[in-house]
Amino acid sequence: FGEAVVKRGEPLAHMEEVLVPLYLRHRYQVGATAKLIGGEVYEYAVRGESEAQVSERVPAQRQAAALDALLSTITPAALALPEAARTRIPPRPPGHPDTREVFEGRTDPTFDPYAPVEVAATLVLDALTAPERALRLIEQRDATPDLPGLQGTLTTITEAVWKADPPADGYRAEVQRTVQQVWTDVLLDRADAGAGAPAVRARLEQHLRTLRDWLAAHPGASTEAEAHRTAVRASIDRYFDRSHDAASPPASVAAPPGSPIGQAPGYHRRHAQRQAWLDRWTPPVCSRQRP
Repeated sequence: FGEAVVKRGEPLAHMEEVLVPLYLRHRYQVGATAKLIGGEVYEYAVRGESEAQVSERVPAQRQAAALDALLSTITPAALALPEAARTRIPPRPPGHPDTREVFEGRTDPTFDPYAPVEVAATLVLDALTAPERALRLIEQRDATPDLPGLQGTLTTITEAVWKADPPADGYRAEVQRTVQQVWTDVLLDRADAGAGAPAVRARLEQHLRTLRDWLAAHPGASTEAEAHRTAVRASIDRYFDRSHDAASPPASVAAPPGSPIGQAPGYHRRHAQRQAWLDRWTPPVCSRQRP
């Protein structure tokens, strides 16, 4: 990735339009892979036409492999941008305004190297905690103890996101903290969703308490880590103290439009603003389909 991705004579700022589909090249595979977790293979069976099993749960080993694959996409090594993307994309010149096929950011007019990280992590963590999937994980564990449950899945994600060793490189360490912030926001949003099942909410809130206790016991080894963990723990405290404004979702950046290119941006945003608020109007696509 570098200057060669744009035609000679074009502004280098157009490198970002090429970066988006490259960086998010896995966005549709994320959705497909997430369907294996808490998923079922089923047929639209009709009485008298077939003796085949109508529905069969995805085996535990395949569900675990799917979760591992998804978590491998949100590690600092996987999310870190190449040096050329971080340093060679200049501000957009006059006459070349932003398009919808670029990442939103918070460093205007310069390129925000953490916005793509937030978008990619949100795609994965949103998919893993879709309300329907969360309840299916509870149900499948209750019915078959050998299958993954919601609590175990949340724990696995938190261990991968929060308990991995921090990178020595400053940029990658901030990438890791960005993913940690996204995961905490997702947990808070899902727990705060009024339409969620009580069983799901109970487990999410218990997991948040466990995470808060862990953060209190592990304040961070650096000034940056300590500031980050203190802020995250405070956000969890506000949730349980109900001192937060439930009508005001946390700030976030939205994913650029996917397929088909050109749809209204709100259709693709996890946040119109944050999926918990979107869910109240447009329920997420049910992943209970043939994997």
